[in-house]
Amino acid sequence: GALGLTVTFFVIVAESSVIELLLNFSALEFVSQLDNVAFYLSSVGYFGKVLRLKTTHVADTYFPVPTIPKNERRFHSLTLFIIMGGMMSAWSYVVYKQTSNDFLCKEIFVQFGDEASSELGAYTGLYSRKDVKRRNNHRTQYSKTGWLNGTFGYCSSEEAWVLSPSSKSQSPCKSWIAKSSATK
Repeated sequence: GALGLTVTFFVIVAESSVIELLLNFSALEFVSQLDNVAFYLSSVGYFGKVLRLKTTHVADTYFPVPTIPKNERRFHSLTLFIIMGGMMSAWSYVVYKQTSNDFLCKEIFVQFGDEASSELGAYTGLYSRKDVKRRNNHRTQYSKTGWLNGTFGYCSSEEAWVLSPSSKSQSPCKSWIAKSSATK
């Protein structure tokens, strides 16, 4: 129970895309179904008569459901709410860290080729993340200083990341020279 919830939480948090998340849940489901398949094969006698008899005995075993007193039902509900509260707290912490950009790279290295434009090669270099106060559209900007200054930032009007030739302007949307494909 609790181990399964913990593993599920970490699988959800660790994945970077929905596709990877679905693949991991599919793998977990496949592994969990192996037990059911082995039990079924045993029950039809594939692994021998002894195991067929044992699986039949296990399948026919009846455990009466005890009636739970009212005060214990309250305890069960309280326990569920505590588990849910713990999971919501952990999820809220991860969301807070994501929105405060704690998981972003502090520096990125950008390499431009000369295929599209020969002047873009001069903007190749190490770009550092700007402080939170200089964010544009709730997105972090990356700036390069040196021979040619430049700023990467998200431009909501273009729905893309753009490269602006100057790191002095607040918004890279004002005078961009390159942009990414459309992103949200």
